[in-house]
Amino acid sequence: MSKKLCPHPRSFELTWEDGRTARIHLDQGLGSWTVTHMQAPRFDVEDDPKRQASTLSKMTFELRNRQQSGIETPIWVSW
Repeated sequence: MSKKLCPHPRSFELTWEDGRTARIHLDQGLGSWTVTHMQAPRFDVEDDPKRQASTLSKMTFELRNRQQSGIETPIWVSW
């Protein structure tokens, strides 16, 4: 969905083959994070979700927080 329509805070759910799930919560979304030392990788956000997941799983890059204040993005997992 459009970035403007995404709820805040953002989260996503992981589901294992045995049916167990975990939800990853990103309190500030992803806006405060940027790729270090290179252009951010691009991929088709309108592509089939399984192909998006496959593309993302093959990407390797280092992230840094844009905030200079030292305030990190709270991330928590619920089972």
